Amino acid sequence: MQFRDIIVVLDEREDRQMQLECAVRLARRVEGRLTGIGFAPPPPQDTQTLSAEWGTGAIEQLGPAAELDPDLQPGYPETATSGQAITNAENLFRAATEGIVTDWHSYEYQDTDRLIQMGQLADLVVLGQAPPRGESIGWVLHPDEVVLATGGACLVIPYAGSFEEIGKRVLVAWDGSIEAARALRSARPFLSESSSVTIIGVYHHETAHDEMRTSLEQVELRLRTQGIKVEVESTIQGELKVSDILLNRAADLSADLLVAGSFHHSRLREMVVGGVSRELLTHMTLPVLMSH
Repeated sequence: MQFRDIIVVLDEREDRQMQLECAVRLARRVEGRLTGIGFAPPPPQDTQTLSAEWGTGAIEQLGPAAELDPDLQPGYPETATSGQAITNAENLFRAATEGIVTDWHSYEYQDTDRLIQMGQLADLVVLGQAPPRGESIGWVLHPDEVVLATGGACLVIPYAGSFEEIGKRVLVAWDGSIEAARALRSARPFLSESSSVTIIGVYHHETAHDEMRTSLEQVELRLRTQGIKVEVESTIQGELKVSDILLNRAADLSADLLVAGSFHHSRLREMVVGGVSRELLTHMTLPVLMSH
């Protein structure tokens, strides 16, 4: 594998143990360096104040890749203090990474630009899925924004479930776009060691079938020349959401990794992740590797 420089993000969430375990297993597998980044949460009073101001610039106060839970209400249980949160995160990281090469950085919640700068140079960033609305601790990093801001490979781990192996049975979403091609290239370290790779194209109507088939044939040819065994299939979208088709097919194949490009469009000055990508990251049931 080629993932030799891996970052794992530990913000203030209860389920961060799983994303840490996944990152540690990858680092041991490739004998690479694992960098932990811990973020301290805002003080509870600031969290409630910013939550009340949601929609009037709170996101800008937090910087890129950060978001407050708008469902927070006064009286929300207090989290650990900033210092305690950072200490807890570092202790968790140190205990899990004995015997591998590591680095540790801790930042305040406003300093998400530090993660972006480091993530742009790393081989892989591992972070957790954002929890459902109303179930977060008030401030979390949102992986869709991290994917867009870093432009590199991000491995997002679901907040529910256990993932002992990642990348042995891979499903790749393909539509011929630049984003899909970048995600496919980012996933090559996994693909080269996988026992099963399936490329799926979802076309919107019958007239797009020939174009999709030609594109899929090119992907199959390129991967086979690299010694990767691959199965190719396509399906029409019909009335289902593309994200539902992909997640259902992943379940059928018992896939342990879904590879997909991250799409966005411009809305005023804000970069917004496209519908398929956002739906995948909202409803994901297996780790998702995204690249933009």
